[in-house]
Amino acid sequence: MYVNQLSTRIYYAIVGVMSRIPPATMFTALTNYLDIECTPRQCDLEALLPVCKCAEDERQKLTHLSLDSNAYNAWAELKPSWVDFVTEFSSVRIPAGFYLTELPVLQPRYYSISNSPSMYPDQVHLTVGVLEYQVGTENSGRIKFGLCSTMLQNLAAGEQVHAYVNRSPGFHLPSSLSHHVIMVGAGSGMAPFRGFWQHRGSMKGTYGTGELHLFQGCRTKSSLLHAEEINGAVNSKVITSSVTAFSREKHLAKAYVQDKLLECRELIEELLLKKKAHFYVCGDIKMAIGVSKAVSTILAGSTRNGDMTASDGELDYVEIMKQEGRYHEDIFAVLV
Repeated sequence: MYVNQLSTRIYYAIVGVMSRIPPATMFTALTNYLDIECTPRQCDLEALLPVCKCAEDERQKLTHLSLDSNAYNAWAELKPSWVDFVTEFSSVRIPAGFYLTELPVLQPRYYSISNSPSMYPDQVHLTVGVLEYQVGTENSGRIKFGLCSTMLQNLAAGEQVHAYVNRSPGFHLPSSLSHHVIMVGAGSGMAPFRGFWQHRGSMKGTYGTGELHLFQGCRTKSSLLHAEEINGAVNSKVITSSVTAFSREKHLAKAYVQDKLLECRELIEELLLKKKAHFYVCGDIKMAIGVSKAVSTILAGSTRNGDMTASDGELDYVEIMKQEGRYHEDIFAVLV
């Protein structure tokens, strides 16, 4: 029996495979549990050399990629998946145990529930941006698709998906309807706010209901999410005001949600400092950082912030609001 460092590692690690994934056939493991869309690491290519049988020209190329970092980085820029790898190196025969022990386990994709149970009981709505992006140059590149968003897009009515609820105790409407709310989101970051305005809409007519102010960002007018529903909520006074930032709309200056917050600094000051509104931001980390800086800039320049104090040093107004339980973030990273 031929044993080397990699096969020994696979032999001993195979015992722990079932702690990573449930008992499954190899087909199910590769289609449901293991991430075959990730890019092979350089150390993976090096580890394959002693155990893979392949044509000599492919072995030479594989050896070059595994030992030359510049060559590997240039190859990895196109984000080749394991599927791409076995297509490009078609003569390579990878041991099944290598897949089971070395491929990362698929990570869950989290989506905010975008409806209120008070309006849609026993239903879960999702607002999903279908990920599609190009890797490489325009001439030599190719299109890749988001794994989960594409799967959801292609689902037929009646099909089932595996899902679970991951609670976010710090990101929900204030318990009292009287609290004023500022909602800031871009793209599919609008998802939880749909549930917010639906819930407030279901309570319409309740005395003393606080204001809802929406700041949304998108590329163009055609990419606005839930536009008709938002207009209806504005017209029915459920949403007090709605401001939109367009980053790629023709004949309009490029703007992001943080720019719109700065343009509306008097309103933000009034809501946060006088009315003690709750501030919610949902979206990617770059947007969230920009929003946080904009809020800090607005409050630092206000003449009405005397009741917001820090223990020492320069005031961090966003941090103070977080300590008060009035600044809420739902920040996500893009997983392909």
